[in-house]
Amino acid sequence: MTESDEWDKIERLCQQAMDHPGRRAFVQWSAWRTVVDILILNHRDLVAHLNEPNEKLCAALEVIRNVGPRKDPDYHTEFYRLLHNYLASVKTLVDHSRNLSKRHPDRTEFQSEYQDRVDRIREIPLAKFVQELRNVVLHAQLPQIVSTVTFDAAGGPLHELTVDRAALLQASDWSAPAREYIQGQPDQFALRTAIDAYMTEAMTLSAWIDRQFRELHGPEYEDYERLLDELRGPNAGRD
Repeated sequence: MTESDEWDKIERLCQQAMDHPGRRAFVQWSAWRTVVDILILNHRDLVAHLNEPNEKLCAALEVIRNVGPRKDPDYHTEFYRLLHNYLASVKTLVDHSRNLSKRHPDRTEFQSEYQDRVDRIREIPLAKFVQELRNVVLHAQLPQIVSTVTFDAAGGPLHELTVDRAALLQASDWSAPAREYIQGQPDQFALRTAIDAYMTEAMTLSAWIDRQFRELHGPEYEDYERLLDELRGPNAGRD
């Protein structure tokens, strides 16, 4: 095979790879998976911030400091920023997952089970509360919060950040399930419980979508990988 023939072959394989349905599936999956990872990272950062005053005395003292210079941003401003990011990524994953499912109109079994799973989550008061809290934080107002710091017998800090139930109820025209969740909470309650529980639901659904996507597109992706291996040549990966 001449050098010209070799280049023609490479060009042909490149075009086949670009047009391959396995590549299109991989691009869709990668983009969706990135959105999942963004939610995971935002949740991690928010939880770490909530935990910090319980783990570091200096962080606890910063929360209750009322004289002298404060950190910039201060603890509560940073909490609002992280809460905003987390709630925004909650809705982003909802939308991207729905769009991913719509790209498979011929897969009626996948579409049907996906919708059943989404509908089940929508019926959970806690999940509806988290999804609708996103609308409040992004479009209406920040929830009223209270930080309390006490110390255990050993002098270790015990920090709790709570929101005001009555003020939260007035902040939005909540759906019946979301309102039910809020009304079932004490006058001051921590968002952490809802945030963590919602993540469990979101990650369960995401894991199911991931498995279904791999099953639906596994053969296409394997053939796409075969093309890539041919492009890489026999010495790919060797020193």
